[in-house]
Amino acid sequence: MPEPGENEKVDVILSDVTGIWGIAGLERKYDIMFAENGIAFVVVASGLKMMSQVAGAVAFGAVGAAAAGAFSGNKSVRKQFEGLTLQQILKLNDKSFYVPFADVKQVSIKKSTLVTKMNFELPAGRLRCQFLKSQFETAQQAVQAKLPSKVKEGE
Repeated sequence: MPEPGENEKVDVILSDVTGIWGIAGLERKYDIMFAENGIAFVVVASGLKMMSQVAGAVAFGAVGAAAAGAFSGNKSVRKQFEGLTLQQILKLNDKSFYVPFADVKQVSIKKSTLVTKMNFELPAGRLRCQFLKSQFETAQQAVQAKLPSKVKEGE
C-alpha cells in the first residue's frame, strides 16, 4: 500500500465525509486530506459507531444523534492526530489509506441541495462520498488544484 512521504504536508482537509465503497459497501466516516503528493482517507468512524448515531437520531431526534456522535469519539479521534505526521495518522486505523495523485483515475464533484457529492475512481474501486455543502468550494478548489486532468463533470 502506498504511503505519504515522511514529512508530507497536508494542504486541505474535508471533515466528516461519509464514504461508501462500491454499490453496497460498508459506510465509513472519513477526513479526506489533500496532501502534497496524494490523498489520505482517514477513518474517523465506522460500523457500530455510525449506527449508534443513527439509533440516537431515531430514538431521541437531533439531540440523541449529537449525544451519540459525541460518544462515538470523532473529536477524540481527531485529538489523536495532534503532533503526528500524515504517515502516523494513517497508521491509527487499519482502514485508513493513502492514494498518490498519479493513481487517482477520476474524480467528480457536485453540489446538491443539502450536500456535496464527490466520487473517486481509485485503483481499489469506486468510493462514493458526501459531505456538507458548506465544504463544496474547498473541495472544488482542492480537486482543481491537485487533480485538474482527472476531473469529470459531477454525476
